[in-house]
Amino acid sequence: MGEIRKSLRISDSWSEEDTRMSAGLSAYSCRGTLKDTDPSGLRNFLIGKEDFLMRLLENPLLIEHESFTDMLLAVFHLTGELTHRKDLTGLPAND
Repeated sequence: MGEIRKSLRISDSWSEEDTRMSAGLSAYSCRGTLKDTDPSGLRNFLIGKEDFLMRLLENPLLIEHESFTDMLLAVFHLTGELTHRKDLTGLPAND
């Protein structure tokens, strides 16, 4: 994880090696679970960022990038799921 974090730091002094590492991130599979997360805290965070996320969705330059659009729509879906559930404790594993 530390190696990936280092690759995400963009600076004016990027080397050719940094550029190759950055390109390699496209092959990185990122999976997340709510197992070690506070669903209520995540819900509150996402609701607090709803205006910002909506502005991203309205930006035509960002929408042109299909993978970003898919990720943004997934965040909206997650926000909706967390918002519509009355009880976020004891969620089934498939959720």
